[in-house]
Amino acid sequence: MGWVSFAGWDRRLGDAEAAACVAQCKMLYPDRRTLAAYEFFTRGCGKGSGTVEMPSRVQVSETVPEAVIVFSAPAEGIAPGGKVKLWCPNGATDPQLDNPDEPGYVQINAPVAFHAGLSRLCFREMYDQQRDWRFVDVSLPDGLAPNEKITFCWQNVKVDSRAARFDGDHWFFQIAVDRDADGYAELIPNPPDVPKVAGPAVRILVRIASTAIVGEPVRLNICAFDAQDNPATGYAGKLIIAVGQPGVSAPKNVRISGHGAVQCDVHFKKPGFYWVKVQSEDGLEAESNPVEVFAEDPGKRLYWGDLHVHTEMSADARVGAHTVSSYDGSYRIGRYQYALDFQANTDHQGVAQGNYGPDEWEAMCRLTNEANDPGRFVTLLAAELSGKKGDQNVYFSGGVAPFLDHNPADPGCREKDWAKLNGTECFLVPHHFSQTMRPWDWSVFSPQLQPVAEIFSNHGRAEFPNNDPAYCWCKEATLSGKTWVEQLSSGKLLGAIAASDDHWARPGTCGLTAIWVSELTREDVYRAVQNRCCYASTNARAILHFNVNGKEMGQAVSTDGAPQFNVRAAAPVAIQKVEIIRDGAPVFEVTPEARTAELDWNDDGFSFSAFYYVRLTLAAESNTECYMKNKQQFVWSSPVWVS
Repeated sequence: MGWVSFAGWDRRLGDAEAAACVAQCKMLYPDRRTLAAYEFFTRGCGKGSGTVEMPSRVQVSETVPEAVIVFSAPAEGIAPGGKVKLWCPNGATDPQLDNPDEPGYVQINAPVAFHAGLSRLCFREMYDQQRDWRFVDVSLPDGLAPNEKITFCWQNVKVDSRAARFDGDHWFFQIAVDRDADGYAELIPNPPDVPKVAGPAVRILVRIASTAIVGEPVRLNICAFDAQDNPATGYAGKLIIAVGQPGVSAPKNVRISGHGAVQCDVHFKKPGFYWVKVQSEDGLEAESNPVEVFAEDPGKRLYWGDLHVHTEMSADARVGAHTVSSYDGSYRIGRYQYALDFQANTDHQGVAQGNYGPDEWEAMCRLTNEANDPGRFVTLLAAELSGKKGDQNVYFSGGVAPFLDHNPADPGCREKDWAKLNGTECFLVPHHFSQTMRPWDWSVFSPQLQPVAEIFSNHGRAEFPNNDPAYCWCKEATLSGKTWVEQLSSGKLLGAIAASDDHWARPGTCGLTAIWVSELTREDVYRAVQNRCCYASTNARAILHFNVNGKEMGQAVSTDGAPQFNVRAAAPVAIQKVEIIRDGAPVFEVTPEARTAELDWNDDGFSFSAFYYVRLTLAAESNTECYMKNKQQFVWSSPVWVS
């Protein structure tokens, strides 16, 4: 299909181009079951215009007495039987038409007879899911004359809790118009909107590079957040860095500005582990993750990334999230607000579900390449391929990749996708593979295509059966027979990564992947994960060294005697337990109750062959996003296979 080029929500098309786009999409969606998909691909093709009358900006979680949205009919008017649909912003008070004295009441005024009702948006044929009642529908049995107006007055509305991320966020009032009464409505261009702003800063978050050399500049990232975990973009407090910390030199008079974040360099005078303290002049304070400082170049450095992020190019994020980033804006959020070293946007493929087409994919490849900044911030080209046999992400080694025309509703989509990927350098990672929502079918496994598994995300922990479901948004325990340890026990060579699966413009906030590489380049990041030289963390940027007989995590080791283990770790909070796991069961542990730990151990009980990995159990953190706040944290190494 020859889709028009990607241009975000605010898209303007000429009459001929719009007509061709509408005709093409009506053929693709003949049964109207996925109107969210139709409306996305025909965005900007609608006729008419809209305005909004309310305060010039709104603050998160405040109550707005009324928002008045005015739609003006196009020069052609609206045919009898046509319809105008107002999409009330997600997360705010639900619109209702029954009680003027209750919040969310929508009063509608029009110069002609009309029928009003509420509707939901069915956006994914595969799952047959519908979102909340967010559309206010005005049916026009007699039509609407050219330039006549319909007024929606939405009353006593509480704004949702999500404000601007790096690339901005607005309260958009999308308006869709069925001008010719054929049952299809198209979104108008330039929808009315009002900026959303964060509340006052209540905390700061400090991130520092995990590896450094004495005397070199080391990047320190500081971001201020409000009570709802939005970047406090209006905060301009003076910051005091590393006061009273010997061996650390830092700049003075640093201030957060602009997007609620600032980066600066600090220097260390001698080797060791450091946690850099930052205080603001108005009493906010925080401490960084640990940085390990070496006297000389250690050869490999530790970097952090989120390999599973969604943007407005995913239909479920666009339709369901209270705030969502643009595709390229997501990279800016990850880099500057959450101080990630690498990131992969993995938007769902599936045109039938309203995701994106080949022209959009081409633009996404270009934006990913433009955001790639070797040595500072690396982007991987990736996509999510959902299916009835489970969901997986595909990661490409380069900056060009095929559009797969993936269809999640096809029971054979996995086999077809794998066939299309034949000859393309890539690897695949299953995720939420042990939860009840489309658990992964492990009966087909490719060691070449599947080097690692996503063992933690906001869907929960997939380490072993009956994990505590507290980390899972749907509170589902893991399924027996599907977990990481069970797959390792069956002989599969699977490293460990964690990722957020974020749909809310918060990359890097729930699930992180750590890699050990010599250079921060796309090639090095790709190879590190492919070779399982990586480990997983719930959120804590804990440093973990793990080797067996001198071999790093992710490798196979041969030995004639008892394997020798060395573990060295440092964490942002107390390390409560360090465990060495053999064939799925702990065989050795220590309980440091300190922020650092080091141990050497020989497994005299080893016989023939086994897989080993390290699990760190950490104290809960309070200075983190609400999703992970005050929850016990974990770090998992990739295994070492010993024979």
